[in-house]
Amino acid sequence: MPKTNTKKEEIFAIVKIGGKQYKVAEGNEFLVDFINVQKISLKPYLVVDGEKTFIGKPEVKEYNCDIEVVKSRVKGEKKMIFRYKPKTGYHSKKGPRALYTLIKINNIKKSK
Repeated sequence: MPKTNTKKEEIFAIVKIGGKQYKVAEGNEFLVDFINVQKISLKPYLVVDGEKTFIGKPEVKEYNCDIEVVKSRVKGEKKMIFRYKPKTGYHSKKGPRALYTLIKINNIKKSK
């Protein structure tokens, strides 16, 4: 009996969020630098739809990427700064925590 290919063709894109580029696919959730919006609609720079590849100049105008903010303020890990001077008793320990936004890619679809 021949095998049938029931797997849905994978579609992924490269989008720019906050000055950085990310490889995204439908349903992905990941952290980006803090942004203060609830929904975003972006034009991707590159789209791979099954066997077809679309490269934008600079953006692919036929496709649209819908992004939803799951959690707007997520604190990252603390980056430790430790200062110490021997024989004087001086030591200082402090560190900032970066803010991130958890986003989810709802869909990557061809715009009409």
